[in-house]
Amino acid sequence: MSQSLIIIIDKLRNETTRWDGILELKLLQGDHVETLIQYLKDPDWVVRWCISEKLGDIRDIRALNPLFNTFVDSDSHVRKNSAKAISKFGVKAVPRLVIYFSHPNVDVRKKVFNILLGIGKKGLPILERHLIGHNWVVVSRIVDLIWRIGGAESEEVIVRSLQLPDVRKQSIILLGQIKSRRSVLYLLKLFDKFGLRRVILQSFRGIGEDVSYPYLVKSLSAKTTKMLVNGETAILKIGRPMLPYLVQGLSRPSLNRKKIVDLISKIGPESVMADIHLLSEKRKPVALLTKSLREQFPEEKKGFFDFLKK
Repeated sequence: MSQSLIIIIDKLRNETTRWDGILELKLLQGDHVETLIQYLKDPDWVVRWCISEKLGDIRDIRALNPLFNTFVDSDSHVRKNSAKAISKFGVKAVPRLVIYFSHPNVDVRKKVFNILLGIGKKGLPILERHLIGHNWVVVSRIVDLIWRIGGAESEEVIVRSLQLPDVRKQSIILLGQIKSRRSVLYLLKLFDKFGLRRVILQSFRGIGEDVSYPYLVKSLSAKTTKMLVNGETAILKIGRPMLPYLVQGLSRPSLNRKKIVDLISKIGPESVMADIHLLSEKRKPVALLTKSLREQFPEEKKGFFDFLKK
């Protein structure tokens, strides 16, 4: 053991020489990592506090695991300094940090989360790799962290996380919060899973009705039965808010207009009949498809219904 380090430690233990010891430890050169690590278990909290900071400054990977162990040190000053020391390791600390997301101590989990937030976007590629191979608690916290760090830029990663059943519901909610336009297709593919329907509809609203609802109408012309059925089911679940978008779909020859008319009938066409009458006057195919509806709700009855509503 270096004689100079022994002298510095003695100064740290003595209140009258402590500040000299702190300065000398800061300036200490050479490879003392293994010896410094041993002092992380020193009985004097001041020694542990100073050593953890020094190891953070050195950033030698050998010190990383011992510093993690001080997350549960008996002294709060040491715990705080250890967190600061680990944050200095940057992306090198990320693989070990994520493991601590399942630590039973809530304060440890908070420290880990804040350190990773501080590392920021540089840690995102590593965090994504750790979405596989951990329990659902760890994976859930990683997804949340990716969203908090990346925001809208994390869209692609969160879309891919839909493949993970343990965090699927969480990912659906996050996609709605970042207004992910490209996720509508993936969410619709999952709509046959009954337990996810409520959060998917919530996400559609978060993404924006003007974005997601036209896509649902478009899905009525899907080539696969699954997408067709999922789209129809979602439209019926949403109900009346879908009507304006269904009517818009009637003006597009490329869409399944027969299915659109059928869904308008099931939801209840009263509120959009004026638009249907107007569209039928301009487009003969629409007139043919909506003939039964228009006979059931002739244009002159519109005023009568409005009167009743008043």
